[in-house]
Amino acid sequence: MRYAAAVLCLLLFSLPAWGQVKVKGATNYAPFAPIILSASDVTSKKTHFLWDVSEGAKVKEAKETLYVWAPPGTYRVPLTAFWIDDKNEIQIERAR
Repeated sequence: MRYAAAVLCLLLFSLPAWGQVKVKGATNYAPFAPIILSASDVTSKKTHFLWDVSEGAKVKEAKETLYVWAPPGTYRVPLTAFWIDDKNEIQIERAR
């Protein structure tokens, strides 16, 4: 029982902070048109962004904006936003 409680505590404390960041953009685009997505409602001005796009897509990142050129299809584009707060702790927010 102690082992299960310890594992549960580790899992809870290692989970990222789910925050306010959102991905803004249209959900449908014309074939071969560039897809433009941006992070909005970002908690900190010191935020860094990690975008993850399905294979087969060409991307260009510009601060909180992501430009994607990809063949027609369905793509998932998760976003991880992170920054170091005033207590020198890493804060993480995620969106899709």
